[in-house]
Amino acid sequence: MLAVLLQPELSVLYIAFKIRPMPILFRFAFASLAFAFGSILSVTLAQDENYGGFPYNPDSDNSGTIEVNDLLIFLPYYGENFSVNGIVPIEYGGTNANSATAARDSLGLGSVQDSVIGATAYTWMNGSARILQRFAQGFSASATGSFAHASGINVTASGAYSNAQNRLTTASATCSSAQGEGTTASGTASHAQGMISSATALTAHAEGYNTEATANYSHSEGYGTSAESTAAHAQGYLTTASGLYSHAEGRQNEASGNSSHAQGQASTASGDIAHAEGFNCTASGYASHAGGFESTASGLYSRAIGRSSIASASNAFASGFGVIADQENSAVVGMYNETDQPGMLLVVGNGSSSNDRSNAFTVNGSGDAHVTGNALIGGDINVGGHEVAAVLTMLLSTVDSLQNTVTALQNQIELLNGGD
Repeated sequence: MLAVLLQPELSVLYIAFKIRPMPILFRFAFASLAFAFGSILSVTLAQDENYGGFPYNPDSDNSGTIEVNDLLIFLPYYGENFSVNGIVPIEYGGTNANSATAARDSLGLGSVQDSVIGATAYTWMNGSARILQRFAQGFSASATGSFAHASGINVTASGAYSNAQNRLTTASATCSSAQGEGTTASGTASHAQGMISSATALTAHAEGYNTEATANYSHSEGYGTSAESTAAHAQGYLTTASGLYSHAEGRQNEASGNSSHAQGQASTASGDIAHAEGFNCTASGYASHAGGFESTASGLYSRAIGRSSIASASNAFASGFGVIADQENSAVVGMYNETDQPGMLLVVGNGSSSNDRSNAFTVNGSGDAHVTGNALIGGDINVGGHEVAAVLTMLLSTVDSLQNTVTALQNQIELLNGGD
């Protein structure tokens, strides 16, 4: 009696049989037939299995040792070319991939790997990356210039070697850079950063909120500032530097003269090389200086400081409250002096208002001095080489002596009259 037990997963055929007594030759032939049948069946089953890309499995039953059954699996392939087809698993010495890129990912050798987390696709990078041409990253990001870089949302880098990043920024010139929100860098090598700032000229720089640098080498920063001339600099709040090489800083100041400087609040330096500082001061004369509160220096090389002081003549100096230096080379101090007095060099005003002006002391070009009021002198006074006090003392002594002489003569005259 013959029983055949087949276990395909092990590619093993078990044959159990019970043989009644028979000749030895018949037994041998029957056993050979059974062995051949089992071998053919094992080989057939083995050819249907997948060995991870290899044509056969040297350890077909995964027993850890190569046995007779394993050799039977090998026999159909004896003498044939050894070829690997399909994907070879990593555990069999393969890469578990069908391309070089997939192999790098599978083996963990790639710098860039793709993965999906939830419904979102991600690309992961390990190590450094070198981009040899343009680079655009983000939503509606455009990098069309040579070696340009754009990153963010609605950004454009169209200039060669330009850089645009963040949101709604544009870098359209060579080597330009725009960053922040709504900024524009359209000048060569210009830089705009912040929000709604614009650098439109060669190497111009605008930063902050709504600032503009529109001239070559200009710089604006802060809030609503504007640098409008070559190498001009505007900073602070709503300041304007429109003169060549001018500088405006602070709040609502304007430097419109060449090389002028305005600082403080609401001050204007409109003269070349002029300087205005303080509140609502104006330096409109060439090389003039106005400082303090609402002071004006309109004369050439003039200076006005204090409160509401005016230096309107060349080389004039006004200092105090409401004083006016309207004569060339004059110096006026004090408060509310008299005006329109030709030839005055030094004036001390002692008026009370713009409608009530007066002088306490003046010196004119001839050297004449005028004092209104008393002059109290604590020291010596020398006139023509003579000390005035000593001369006066001597004169008083002489007067006293003459008075005594006159009195004596008067007494003699009276005696003579009485004797008559």
